[in-house]
Amino acid sequence: YPLEYVNRPDVIAQIDNMVSINSCVAVDIYGQVSSESFGSRQISGTGGQLDFLIGASSAKGGKAFICMSSTFKDRQGNLHSRVLPQFNGDIITSPRSQVYFLATEFGVINMEGLSTWERAEGLISIAHPDFRDGLIKEAEKSVKTSQQNLTAAQAADRKAREDLEKMEKQEADWRAQSEKLTDTNEKIAVWKGKNQELEVLGIEVQETEDLLK
Repeated sequence: YPLEYVNRPDVIAQIDNMVSINSCVAVDIYGQVSSESFGSRQISGTGGQLDFLIGASSAKGGKAFICMSSTFKDRQGNLHSRVLPQFNGDIITSPRSQVYFLATEFGVINMEGLSTWERAEGLISIAHPDFRDGLIKEAEKSVKTSQQNLTAAQAADRKAREDLEKMEKQEADWRAQSEKLTDTNEKIAVWKGKNQELEVLGIEVQETEDLLK
């Protein structure tokens, strides 16, 4: 059969108890899988990995595995972990939403339905023991950074709301002030002053005469 048929996820899913086994270069603690590059250096193609992950996991009684050694040695003989805190230019072959069973010589975890932190804990548990402490520290640092970013975003949102409320109050005050005036030129002067203040804040304003209509 041609490749476009064999690798179709809907065809693979028709095989009851289908088990697919793929390998990878590395996985990060979020569960993203890289199988075709080492950093930014491409060493392979995508192949049918994602097709078989989707197809086997969709089959009745099926399971989809990604298998790898926990470590590898470079040309100088230095040991490196295949479980990484995060990728740095690596090509993501399979997204974390499609990665289910992941195995090393230290065990197998099923990441389906797990939270980000639960994924990290599971992946660290099957990493090489020599690298687990470092991975835990990086995971904790990532969580701390995320919390700091969330706090900063919440503070920025709160300030934006306060600024909006302040502007709305100023506009209501300006309208009340202009309504008390009978001379149109005086009204225009009031609203021109308002517009100048808004322009200082970088806010686009309507023509003064339009606001008085």
